[in-house]
Amino acid sequence: MGRPRPVRARPLGRCTASVTLAPLRSSVPVARRFVTACLVSVGHREVIDAAALLTSELVANAVDHGTNGVQATVGVHVWCEATRLHVEVRDPSDAPPRRSAVSELDEQGRGLALVDALATRWGYDNTSPGPGKRVWFEVAYAA
Repeated sequence: MGRPRPVRARPLGRCTASVTLAPLRSSVPVARRFVTACLVSVGHREVIDAAALLTSELVANAVDHGTNGVQATVGVHVWCEATRLHVEVRDPSDAPPRRSAVSELDEQGRGLALVDALATRWGYDNTSPGPGKRVWFEVAYAA
């Protein structure tokens, strides 16, 4: 039996991971846990709260507005790079994401405002070949 080696902290690194989800509200917490696990695996716990919230908003929007009753899937793809996290959510709709006009009493409709406030950058584009789109955000972190 060899000598035990010291356990070292996992170095900060890169990850690329994808998950395909059913177009159901129950997929939202699954997506949150998926992105959280990716960030934990590369040591970037400092952005977990923001990334999990933003992922929840984009997946909820994809389920509520991007599937329109179509029995399609919602895809989540994650890149953890040296200084940023990039999360992309894909759905089968070509319709661009839209901010809703909401009042103080509305319980929904603030998702894109949150994305705009918390993400370092965000955007969308149509997938090629279509139909469909990907809505993405980035959150910066220390290298």
